[in-house]
Amino acid sequence: MFGNYDPSAFHAESDESGAEIYVALLLYFLLGFLVIIVLFNVLIAIVWESYSIIKNEDADELFWSNRLEFATEVKVISKWLKNLCKWVEKLFEDKRFQDEHGNL
Repeated sequence: MFGNYDPSAFHAESDESGAEIYVALLLYFLLGFLVIIVLFNVLIAIVWESYSIIKNEDADELFWSNRLEFATEVKVISKWLKNLCKWVEKLFEDKRFQDEHGNL
């Protein structure tokens, strides 16, 4: 909103006192302030809606369902890692056997 703007755009040539410049600048910054307030209110509304949705749900149920999902992911990952370790172990055993017998 207050990025690059041309200050000369606020100059008016009709009045010698320059009052229009100050009125234009005042309105410009007042509009910017109003936009910031409105966007802040929108942010508060979004956060409040999310909070009320979570509060209305059974927090205990939500916690345990997330916990179960996490435990399931950990179990799948650990099973995958065990299989990977077995595969690497078998690979090294085959390599040691080949080294002992001189085979490639």
